[in-house]
Amino acid sequence: MAVIQQPLNKLILPCYYPLHQPNFKPSRIYLRGGRYSGKSTEVARFIVLSLLMHKDRSAICFRRFGNTLQGSVFNEIINAIYDLGVEDEFKPKYNPLRIVRKNSNQVIQFAMLNQPD
Repeated sequence: MAVIQQPLNKLILPCYYPLHQPNFKPSRIYLRGGRYSGKSTEVARFIVLSLLMHKDRSAICFRRFGNTLQGSVFNEIINAIYDLGVEDEFKPKYNPLRIVRKNSNQVIQFAMLNQPD
């Protein structure tokens, strides 16, 4: 079992505490805030923590334009894994783009929508 190396209150911004409460069970998450408000970082941490706490879950991350998947969403999840100190639990794969949790069937997949405005 993964052990988070730092206290979560040192990693999570206070305005996003509700996202990490045990009774928070979203099907969709809408976060408000401007650039650099921490939305992407907190969602990435939420996804990683959800997989660590629930062995029956996997995740999929969508990006509107696929040519930026690896440089944005994928890297944000990788950063969250390292922030939480659980890099030994996960292995990034690049073709196709995904992150696999070792010793389980859990996977974080990445997909592009490529929809015009």
